[in-house]
Amino acid sequence: MQIEAMILVGILIGLWVLILVLRVPAFAAFFSVLVGQLLSSEASSDAYGFIAGLAGIDQLEYVQVALLTLPFVLTLIFLKGRAPKSRLAVEFLPALFVASALLILAYPLIPGLRTLVEIGTNGEIARYQTIIIISAAISGLVSAWLSFPKAHGSKKSKKH
Repeated sequence: MQIEAMILVGILIGLWVLILVLRVPAFAAFFSVLVGQLLSSEASSDAYGFIAGLAGIDQLEYVQVALLTLPFVLTLIFLKGRAPKSRLAVEFLPALFVASALLILAYPLIPGLRTLVEIGTNGEIARYQTIIIISAAISGLVSAWLSFPKAHGSKKSKKH
């Protein structure tokens, strides 16, 4: 295995473990990644200039990375511990897909990561982008469904 692929797998596992250790619901993490993607791709040049001025960043790509990752980081902070330990098995696969989706969306914006991903995947990453995003969406949706089970024993459903 190439060293680039091993580094890439290490980054992916690091993000995945971070989501699981902090017990952040995968559906919320995926939603925050999508919000970050929307912010980073749809912000106007004025917004980029304003953010770059505030943060002291001179490259557009780094402003886009900041906008992409900020909702994810805030979700990790604010929703830490919200996934019960008993449901971590349900979050296992969706968290992996969320970490993959974040990596897929961030790699074109960071030159070093772009090179690492292209070499580590032998230039085949474009073929898998859609399937990774779709898998993250479906597994996140299933995670949300399983996280909010139907309420049993409500007053209306009880027969007297």
